[in-house]
Amino acid sequence: MLHMPAHPTEAEPARDTTSAQAQIPFFDAVERGRLREVEALLAQGYGFNVGDSPLMKAAQQGNAQMVKFLLHRHADVNYRNANDGETALLRAAKFAGSGGISDTHAIDFRQTLALLLKAGANPDTPDRNGGLPLFFAPTTWAIRALLAAGADPHAASSHPPLFGGWGPTRRRSSS
Repeated sequence: MLHMPAHPTEAEPARDTTSAQAQIPFFDAVERGRLREVEALLAQGYGFNVGDSPLMKAAQQGNAQMVKFLLHRHADVNYRNANDGETALLRAAKFAGSGGISDTHAIDFRQTLALLLKAGANPDTPDRNGGLPLFFAPTTWAIRALLAAGADPHAASSHPPLFGGWGPTRRRSSS
């Protein structure tokens, strides 16, 4: 006699939601700003193992709406990529000067930075090479936001950025 499951869902094999291949639709939805799809995938157990987090992807794109959504879903605001040590705040600060165009979401780096800082992102968390969000912030408004959140303007690094001209004394654009 064959054992028949009491519920049809018992017959389904466990779904792979964390392998690199399974994460492709999840990260695609994050990058395209499709909130409903991200919410549905999160409900199914989709996530990530290593590398960039969904919050990092949304932050580097200036997608404040997705950042807000992910923070409400308890994304780790201070998660560091195991490969480069970067955080969502560092990514948002680094890309804050880029205007960009998106047909899927509004690009708003000011709001993205504000949301991350309000959620407790540490403005003095260095990347693997010692670079800080303040080192990479390309605009005056981003520098001011980081300083207002407590970034140390005198922070020194035992591993300075790998390219010249960056650092707290570098002349910045005022946009």
